[in-house]
Amino acid sequence: MLPLQILLVDCHSNRYCKNIAWKVLKQKVAIQIQKSKIIITHGGVGTIMTALKHGKKVIVVPRYKKFGEIADDHQLDITQELEKRRKIIAVYKIDNLSEAIRKAEDVRVTTVMEKQNTNFKEIIIDWLEKEEASL
Repeated sequence: MLPLQILLVDCHSNRYCKNIAWKVLKQKVAIQIQKSKIIITHGGVGTIMTALKHGKKVIVVPRYKKFGEIADDHQLDITQELEKRRKIIAVYKIDNLSEAIRKAEDVRVTTVMEKQNTNFKEIIIDWLEKEEASL
């Protein structure tokens, strides 16, 4: 078992995440990201961007359409693109999460995550162009 302190933030439902409370929560999450060594998140670009901008090691567990977690597999596509560019560590099967955490503990941020050269606009535009070309 790995000795970790975990902060779980799930704002999938607007019922829990609206108005000022969510803004405060977002600020607290940003502070916790700054304090953390490793960030484990779904494939949402906002959290991934925030974590990488702070030079953190990021493990991404994308949500899947086949499990009814999301309308389409855009998180999977984004995760694959970021993994290919060596920005994140991807976990496609939750059983592999412990292995990904161990891997992240051994990785140097500046070599694998390339925090100085993380241009999300370019990554997203490239991904969108590939998606459009495949239609």
